[in-house]
Amino acid sequence: MNHNTNIHFGNRTLIPHDLHGRSYQDPAVSIVPHPFPPNRAHPTFEGPSRDEHHYHHHQNRPPVYHQPPRPVLHSHHDHVLNRRRDSHFDAVLEGFMESQRRTSRDIETKLEFTRYELDGRLGELSTQIERVESRCLDMEEDLKKQGEAIEDNRRAIHFTKVSTKEMDNHLDEKISSLDNNLDGTTKSLNSITAVAHQAKREVAEVT
Repeated sequence: MNHNTNIHFGNRTLIPHDLHGRSYQDPAVSIVPHPFPPNRAHPTFEGPSRDEHHYHHHQNRPPVYHQPPRPVLHSHHDHVLNRRRDSHFDAVLEGFMESQRRTSRDIETKLEFTRYELDGRLGELSTQIERVESRCLDMEEDLKKQGEAIEDNRRAIHFTKVSTKEMDNHLDEKISSLDNNLDGTTKSLNSITAVAHQAKREVAEVT
């Protein structure tokens, strides 16, 4: 055997140095990943053999998996499989795109409904704001009128106070004048009384 020649098994190729120091092994066996431990629950797994005496009692026989080599597919089969795979992928992709479009339509419908509700609420808020503004203007006008009325009352009270003071002064003058007249009248009455007593005494002396 030429050691520079590669050996082909189906879709796999073994280089010559893979065969050095080892007996022939089915190429399908080499596809089992080496780092993973053997699956002893596998139906094709074979445990250690008691007939092989060259293994010591403390050694385990390496696992052997009986798997047939992968068949080589013709180009027509590859084409059919690829077409089925592409068709399945297209169907899955179309279903996914349809679900995305349906989700987008649902979201658009919800957004439209939400926008309609928000427009209605904004309209109600605008109407309430206009009513509040109108009410504030009315209250401002009422307060302005009340302020004017309070100012008029303040001026009237001030005028009343001034008038009352003037009337008090006038009454004081009248009272003083009446007191003076009363004093004069009292003096006149006293002099008339004295004259009457004098006349009475003179009449008594004559009689």
